[in-house]
Amino acid sequence: MSGQENVKEKAPGAVGFSKAFTGRSFSDLFQDLEYTAMYFSADVGHDRRFSVVAKNHIIFNLGIAAGASEVLWKAYIFGPAHDALDMPENITQYTTLLLRLKALYEKYKTEKRINVADIVENVDNIMLELIDFSREVMKQSRCGQS
Repeated sequence: MSGQENVKEKAPGAVGFSKAFTGRSFSDLFQDLEYTAMYFSADVGHDRRFSVVAKNHIIFNLGIAAGASEVLWKAYIFGPAHDALDMPENITQYTTLLLRLKALYEKYKTEKRINVADIVENVDNIMLELIDFSREVMKQSRCGQS
């Protein structure tokens, strides 16, 4: 079984959010949803329905979103943000952001006609909210930042 198929089986859809993620840690959530941005950007990169500019924009912003998640993961694993990221309100916010990205990706994959501007806008919004969330978690955990 490929990594992508494994992630598809593990990562629940946006429906059933509360049941699927009740009592889960940040670590579990990250591992279930971490590949969404990578697969989304790979598919967009091969999609001829996007202009080169839109394609590059989406891939770049998905990379930023993946990077923000990776920073959170490292802050969680190495300790400074472990407690902050396991707070229920932070788990809910992080999960909501990544499930929005997953839902957008699933919608993109299933629709024959896509609205490129809508995809660009939604990816931008999720990326910006994920960065804001990351900053807030770092403040909560008192991680040093400039």
